[in-house]
Amino acid sequence: MASIDGRYLVLGFLDSVLTTLILGESMRSTVKLVTIVTVINLVTAFMAEYIEERSSLSHIERSMLMRRGSLLRTSLHRRAIYDALIKGLIFGAVSLLGALVTDFTMYLVRVFWIPVIRC
Repeated sequence: MASIDGRYLVLGFLDSVLTTLILGESMRSTVKLVTIVTVINLVTAFMAEYIEERSSLSHIERSMLMRRGSLLRTSLHRRAIYDALIKGLIFGAVSLLGALVTDFTMYLVRVFWIPVIRC
């Protein structure tokens, strides 16, 4: 399994924070907001990882002078899909954490009158 770069985890967290802040203006339900942000980041992360893995397979095919698409029916392709799913789930968990932290922080402003985040 390919390693996960810490920078991508930080970017996933920050993306979920920003998306939560933007959508939080129009959506008051915490469950809906966190679910939408997490699903957006899950799908985005999976697609990005799958495209990267697929590009890597295409590069291998070209370097080995293989027919295009011949690696799509192998265990190597299944492994690429598995890696993309695992990375997508990890990014989704980080996104869920970022959305929850941001959403609860927005409610702290209203409860304790602490100017942490203005909605």
